[in-house]
Amino acid sequence: MAASGPPNRLPGDTDNQKFAALSQLNYKAQATWFLNAYWDKFAQNEAENVWTWVHRFQDLDPKKKEGNELDELYAHRFLESFGMTLTVIRMREVLRELDLDFNNKMSLSEFLLYHFKSQGVAVGELVNAIQTDREEVEQAQRMLEQAQQKLAESQAKADEARKAESEAHQRADAARRAEAEAQKKLGEATVAESNAHQRAEASRKAEAEAQRKLEEAKEAEALALSRADDCRKSELDAQQKLAEATQSESNAHRRLEESKNAELESLQRNAETKSAEAEAVAAEDNAKACLAELQKQEDDYNNQIKALIAKCEDSSLGIVTIGRTRNELAQLRQEDPLPLRRAKINQGPAVRRAEAAANAARNARQASDKAAAEATSARQASDKAAAEATSARQASDRAAMFATAARKESDEAAADATAKRLSSDHAAAEATTARQASDKAAAEATAARQASDRAAAEATAARERSDKAAADATAARQASDEAQALAEQAFVAAQEFLDVASSRGRGGGAIWWINRELAESRRYLPKSRQ
Repeated sequence: MAASGPPNRLPGDTDNQKFAALSQLNYKAQATWFLNAYWDKFAQNEAENVWTWVHRFQDLDPKKKEGNELDELYAHRFLESFGMTLTVIRMREVLRELDLDFNNKMSLSEFLLYHFKSQGVAVGELVNAIQTDREEVEQAQRMLEQAQQKLAESQAKADEARKAESEAHQRADAARRAEAEAQKKLGEATVAESNAHQRAEASRKAEAEAQRKLEEAKEAEALALSRADDCRKSELDAQQKLAEATQSESNAHRRLEESKNAELESLQRNAETKSAEAEAVAAEDNAKACLAELQKQEDDYNNQIKALIAKCEDSSLGIVTIGRTRNELAQLRQEDPLPLRRAKINQGPAVRRAEAAANAARNARQASDKAAAEATSARQASDKAAAEATSARQASDRAAMFATAARKESDEAAADATAKRLSSDHAAAEATTARQASDKAAAEATAARQASDRAAAEATAARERSDKAAADATAARQASDEAQALAEQAFVAAQEFLDVASSRGRGGGAIWWINRELAESRRYLPKSRQ
């Protein structure tokens, strides 16, 4: 356990024993001993550095202000904090140099001895240095501690009082807002109650109106269902007539198809008879042409002979010409006329047969013409009958379509009437539910307004209590301000004592240290009191 404050003399028979005793003092005591020892030489210029080092030692040491030395790890971190970075090996060498008591730890005094060895700091001089008047330093320390205690107590009370005052005023503000909110809610509840009763009355009227509309909807539904039944009957009748008309149309078209086929066959036969007639007439014409040709050849032969005979008998011709003509006549008479006569004889019957065939073909064509005309007339009659049947079927179609449309319309009307009746049922039920809900809401609104009355009264009472608490908190804060004023007076007294001690040139480092602590503590005074 480190000693709490520096003595006037260190215990021990040797310098090393005294240094070990110095190293057991807390960091502040070691620092003031060092500063006192070398104040007039150089320490007053290093006092602020020593102050900084002490606080870094205290930060690193788990014992904080009551500590006196650091182990190897914390010593290394301390040196690193101030740019004195060393390797592990060098660090251990330095620690061995510093560790005068050989406990593998570095006290503040060991560090200062090592750091300022270039300034001539030595163990013997340090441990045997004459210290200041202990009584005067202790008096200054007590005054500082008393001022710090008063400051801490006044600050704690001031903080608590300011916090309490702030909280009290916040609660007072909240209470006023709560009171205003409660009054607002009371007004809203009153309006809501009035509105709820108005809605309840409107709901009762709406319920009655919904029941009236429901009765009307039921009557309309019954009428629509009756009309829909009539339309279904009409539709069935129209469908039956349509089926009959469709069958008649089918029969008419069947007959029309038959008459068309008959007409087609008749026209085909007519075309065949016309073709046969044309062939027969052509054969007749050909036979007649052949007969005429044979007759022409016979006439030419006879005329040629007559001409040659006449030329032979013409005395005006020369002998040579007449001789040549006689030769030609002899040659012509030598030709056989039998084939020509046989052909002529045979061609006569052929012409008569061709004439007979042509007449027969002509008669057949005329009969076919008549049959084709009759078939066409029959087909035209079937066309007319089919058209009339189609017209009748189309009329039935339209009638059935109109009947179906009327049935669908009546079904839709019936469905619409049923939907309206169901909707009216639902609306009537909803109206009843809404009326019941509005009755309940009106009762709840009345209860809420009554509760708002009570809440408003409670909020007013709470606001009055919070106003009183805020006034009490303000008074407590004012009292804490007075306590801070007393703490300030204690600091002033301590400062005056230190100024007197410093003016006598005594105390050196110890007085400077207390003065430094005093200045540090004054930083925590309110700015108006620094």
